[in-house]
Amino acid sequence: ALGMGPGMRLPSPRVEEDPVAAGFDESLLGLGMPPDRVAELTLDAVAEGRFLVMTHPKVTLKRIEQRYHELRDAAAACPDTGY
Repeated sequence: ALGMGPGMRLPSPRVEEDPVAAGFDESLLGLGMPPDRVAELTLDAVAEGRFLVMTHPKVTLKRIEQRYHELRDAAAACPDTGY
């Protein structure tokens, strides 16, 4: 791996440092999309010149809309800088 010198090792797995996060990771693996389907979507996107590959477009769109509202509200709360 890049930057790995003699005697160095990778950090301990996430399971050892945070069992809650590890459980979340395991649940995602069970709910995730098969790798061959992700590969198919990725190849289609490359062939069509699309930059983003959205494996779960409904969830992604919902999160984009949530984030838009968060940013809009934060911008509205900022003082006027004159620009």
